[in-house]
Amino acid sequence: MSSEAVVAVTETPRNRRQEETFRKVLAAGVEMLRESSYADLTVRAVAKRAKVAPATAYTYFSSKNHLIAEVYLDLVSQVPYFTDVNDTMAIRVEKALRALTLMIADEPEVAAACTTALLSNGDAAVRTVRDRIGAEIHRRIRSAVGPDADARTV
Repeated sequence: MSSEAVVAVTETPRNRRQEETFRKVLAAGVEMLRESSYADLTVRAVAKRAKVAPATAYTYFSSKNHLIAEVYLDLVSQVPYFTDVNDTMAIRVEKALRALTLMIADEPEVAAACTTALLSNGDAAVRTVRDRIGAEIHRRIRSAVGPDADARTV
């Protein structure tokens, strides 16, 4: 995927109320994954925990795998950007990637569920989220490499 293609991966904008509902369902999904396993999670159960109708949850998430993929993207997006300009480029990139890896390292149930969901092949919504995750990782690597980063290096 070219740098231009990575930058072009975006999501459909939501209004404030839609975003609140989306976040509520995401938060309920993370909570449930932390308490149980991939096999036990359903969109209906997450909707119930989030106190929204199942139809509302399905408005935002086409499947369990789509919901879990969005959970992973949200967790990745929460990892703070930090670049020590005194470090070498290689160390900056290593630190950025390490931070992304450690974000989920202490949560084996969440990690297992995210892995299963992201590796699913039949869901177009999951493929779209995988592209958005790739774009976020690309932005972080580009940031760690530096402002004058050569696209080939990134």
